[in-house]
Amino acid sequence: PTTNTSTGVMYTLQPTIQPTYLSWWARPLTKYSNFIELYPTSANSGSMIWQLYDQSGNIALVSAPSDILVPHALSSYHTEIKNINWQQHTFDYYIDGRLIAAGVAFRSPGNQFGLIDYFPAGSGTGGCIDQILMK
Repeated sequence: PTTNTSTGVMYTLQPTIQPTYLSWWARPLTKYSNFIELYPTSANSGSMIWQLYDQSGNIALVSAPSDILVPHALSSYHTEIKNINWQQHTFDYYIDGRLIAAGVAFRSPGNQFGLIDYFPAGSGTGGCIDQILMK
């Protein structure tokens, strides 16, 4: 588990990839917990997908025109990003096998995934991530 803002887990993908499916298991340890961001190349390039556990107790997919919120308890959740369309820059968003939203636009444009960043939301927060799958 991560426990403060100076630690976290970052995976650099070499080579960068264009999967049509991405999934992971995550478990927040506190109500306001961790961020999961996917970038095309580096953390300075603007995240394409950004999910967090917010202070109101929601799993939030940060998206335009508005965030997509799903209430959560402090347990494990399986997030799936399906049907990634690299030409339209959209995907379908699932939590625990349930379709939450279809045709969600990338938060920022990109043509591949190159970095996954999982990090705590603030001091005293934390969580776990496991079984990251891309295909």
